[in-house]
Amino acid sequence: MKIFFYNNFIFIIRNLYSQKTAKEIYDKNTSKVVYIEIYDRNKKPTSRGSGFLINSEGLIVTNYHVIKNAFYAKVFYSDGAVSDANYIYNYTEDFDLALLKSFLNTDEHVDLSSSDDVSIGDKCYAIGSPLGVQNTISDGIISNILSDDKDYFFQITNPISPGSSGGALFDDLGNLIGVTFASNEEGQNLNYAIPSKYVSQLLNRSYKPITLLEFQKRVNKVIIVETVSPNHSTSPSTVKNPESFENKQYIDYGFDPSNYNINASYIFNTSVLTNDFPENVKFDDSYSISFAYMFNSYVGMGLLYQNNNLKNTINNNKLKLDFYRGDLFFKTSEERLKVNFGFGVGLAYSQLVHNKESSYSSDTALIKIDKAQNLLLASFFGGIEFRIIQNASVSINVPFDYVFLTENEPFGLVSPAIGINFIF
Repeated sequence: MKIFFYNNFIFIIRNLYSQKTAKEIYDKNTSKVVYIEIYDRNKKPTSRGSGFLINSEGLIVTNYHVIKNAFYAKVFYSDGAVSDANYIYNYTEDFDLALLKSFLNTDEHVDLSSSDDVSIGDKCYAIGSPLGVQNTISDGIISNILSDDKDYFFQITNPISPGSSGGALFDDLGNLIGVTFASNEEGQNLNYAIPSKYVSQLLNRSYKPITLLEFQKRVNKVIIVETVSPNHSTSPSTVKNPESFENKQYIDYGFDPSNYNINASYIFNTSVLTNDFPENVKFDDSYSISFAYMFNSYVGMGLLYQNNNLKNTINNNKLKLDFYRGDLFFKTSEERLKVNFGFGVGLAYSQLVHNKESSYSSDTALIKIDKAQNLLLASFFGGIEFRIIQNASVSINVPFDYVFLTENEPFGLVSPAIGINFIF
């Protein structure tokens, strides 16, 4: 009996000392809770909500209804940092949850607790951005646990407002137990949170990440009709039954123009791979312009024009070799730094004639201007790309081009290029 009372006494004392104050919970978690701003296809702000970092990879949990009509999103951190979050890594409409990806380097994330251990009457703290007031904390209790045969969610007394959607709900130790998502406007302090159990399930479910633009095209295939004020916040779902959400009117918007890329590159230090290419012909610096369409984040196709300027050092004639090429290319990542590679075929429009019968020791021009020719062109290329801002990136590419002459052996070129890409 003495051992029983002693153990219970130790348990009570330990809990009393381990419980945190509201200030301690706020200080522990404010850097991990974010404010989210949502933009339409014209990059105009339409709504806002809350979210929080769930792991060291930069994944952010928010409500599905916060990003349901998002074409772009920005994440605002408590220290003033701002990051794009235009990739959705998973979502579930049934539990009103979504995972966004932020590329800001941070190891901060909330500590996940088991929501199955939560009981009615437990103290809880909500941190979110009601009405856009970033990282506001409110306290309350778990006033009820509503459930059916399989699933459950929390009824809470914490005050929440429009903009609180996707906010974090913590227990008295500062660990995550839920996500604020809904309120009942017919009552007072009838607010709701999704248990952390379903966040864990979402994290463990496999899903191929896509951009928010692809999400709109693939999943919704619609754009919202009503005009929303830039000061409008994403409200917690106002519900009579917390599982039902307000229906809105939509129209089909067709294809998404933001999948197009334009690249302009400066080509330098072109080298010839063929041994019997005339030594008196030199390549000057040149340029290329390409237009591409991305099917998704990883695969695209495009058209390229490349201007090659050649010079005959014997007679100083300026020679031209223009490439017109169709490409299929691949990107290996959705991160800011990625590797690109691909291949293409096309035509080399040329006034260049390779005269194999001429002696290389001859004083006559080994490359002479004759009639124009359309020659077959085959290319393979690879390089890296770094996104500097949301709609622009810089790239370094090294293409290997082979030109098949009509009566001579093909010759190959290596043309390193540095370029800038614009995405719209």
